[in-house]
Amino acid sequence: ILFILVLSKTRSLEATICPANDDMIRDLKGFDLNYTYPCMYSGFVEVEHETDSNLFYWFFRHENGDRQAPLVFWINGGPGSSSMLGNFLENGPLRLIQDEQTGNITVHSVKGQAWSAIANLVFVDQPIGVGFSYGHRNITEGKQIGEYIVQFFKGFYQKFPDMKQNALYISGESYGGKYLPGIASAIIDYNKNASETERILLKGVLIGNGFVDPITQRLSIRQLSLGIGYAQFDSLPE
Repeated sequence: ILFILVLSKTRSLEATICPANDDMIRDLKGFDLNYTYPCMYSGFVEVEHETDSNLFYWFFRHENGDRQAPLVFWINGGPGSSSMLGNFLENGPLRLIQDEQTGNITVHSVKGQAWSAIANLVFVDQPIGVGFSYGHRNITEGKQIGEYIVQFFKGFYQKFPDMKQNALYISGESYGGKYLPGIASAIIDYNKNASETERILLKGVLIGNGFVDPITQRLSIRQLSLGIGYAQFDSLPE
């Protein structure tokens, strides 16, 4: 399924109350104006100049404008899944609604039901080549992914300097269980040599249904089911 959304930066309704920059989405084609228009921004962050490598992001500020709320970074898994799946289908504040009669798609916001109700939320397509992210370098190692995400945050904070002092939580699902530990390690390594003002304030890692160690996870299903009370001893084979 291909969703084509046109992001125009020419007109503003409720978005006029949002801090403005060049990546601000002032008008989202198809948005139903009966719903609250979020403070949102989208664009690219260059992560390697020599290879013209750029990561695509979509950023939502806290829905009530809480500047002190943590920043949550979200990636989908795959590998190869666009994080716009999480944006529109999981924890983001926008939903695509298709009219059964006309087939037309409108965009609604779900205020109070998304993670942006408690945090500033940024979705990133990664690694290079996934979703709208592009470049001329093939990513083959987790270390490269981590290094690119460090560069992403450095560029992101240049665009949104007010987010730099907020607690950061990196999160994701599925193959994110492979991505996120490496990203966290890259941030920690970067911080060792960074000045206090340049450090990335990583506070935690959130992994849902993570593909971390598939063999160990598969062999632990029985113990997990018993431990959380999902199954009884007499209902599972040895």
